[in-house]
Amino acid sequence: MRSTHRRAGGVLVALVLAASPAPANAAPRRTVSGWLPYWSAATNMAHFAANADLFRSVSPFWYRADGTTLIVAQPGAESATVLGGARAQGVPVIPTVTETMNAAAMAAILGSPSRRAAHEDRIVRLVTSHGYAGIDLDYEQFVVTTDQAIAATNRDGFSALVRGLCGKLRARGKSCVITVNARVDDAMQASYRPTHAVGVFDYAVITRYATTMRIMTYGQHFPSGAPGPVAGYGWVDAVARYTASKAGAYRGRVELGVAQVGYDWGRPGTRAATYTFAQAVAKQRAVHSPRMWSAAEQAPYFNYRSADGVGHRVWYDDAASGAARARLALRYGFAGTALWYPGVEDPNVWQALRRMS
Repeated sequence: MRSTHRRAGGVLVALVLAASPAPANAAPRRTVSGWLPYWSAATNMAHFAANADLFRSVSPFWYRADGTTLIVAQPGAESATVLGGARAQGVPVIPTVTETMNAAAMAAILGSPSRRAAHEDRIVRLVTSHGYAGIDLDYEQFVVTTDQAIAATNRDGFSALVRGLCGKLRARGKSCVITVNARVDDAMQASYRPTHAVGVFDYAVITRYATTMRIMTYGQHFPSGAPGPVAGYGWVDAVARYTASKAGAYRGRVELGVAQVGYDWGRPGTRAATYTFAQAVAKQRAVHSPRMWSAAEQAPYFNYRSADGVGHRVWYDDAASGAARARLALRYGFAGTALWYPGVEDPNVWQALRRMS
């Protein structure tokens, strides 16, 4: 579900908001938790270093689960530069683990108490052997299914995995972060993406046992689908409202995912191009199109016609749209928001966050 500019299918940046502004002469609070994808490590670290005063944790994309106990290191995993740079700033390192197993393969693990326990123990050993502050479990592939029996097995099994893994980590003083797909209701299949059984994520269970639940709220529209905002304001509001109803007293553990990417839709039936904020602005200037703002969606966009005569619409996110969603997270009493990811964002978003801290 993540594109090459991802937390579009995982890593992102969590932007945690204070209830009131800090004094003008006070240092900004450490209010950001960030994902650092391995495919742009140098850029990630540069953006992190420039704003390290805001970070409370970083989650480099370092590991991939390929089986019950098989955890594979991604390129650049366990980087001394990342570890040293983060720790020098007093920022805990909470690596991300993704998974390659499909829904059926995960059901074989999650539906077996012994295999599930072995999976939990392997992750705990990974955390403790490297002295990490915790783990971020970002499992997304096993959600892609329309088989209701498999989905039901994965829902029960994943809830049991969260209880077991988070219990073991918290007993050792470690953080247990669970990253999930967005939900707007109790349905198993996502209304915005029917092939995805987002109901496998039981928000009530996850927020009770995890230290943090991060929701990827930037998949309402995607490159292979119909044009629209990456995450329209009304849709994000619906996700937040549903989440708050399920999290209850634990809503302070929730981080709301906010993207800073854009999509360029052209000829119907073709895949949209994915842009960073800088690329979207460069395209807008190149085609001499004015920036438009949707008050309903709380997001910028622009239109242009390519040389072959095809009309294009580009939706993207910037500091203004990010701030709007940060205020939404605050309104629902969440810990904050999650920006995906350092290196693709509007640089002005950092000052917007400092003004909120």
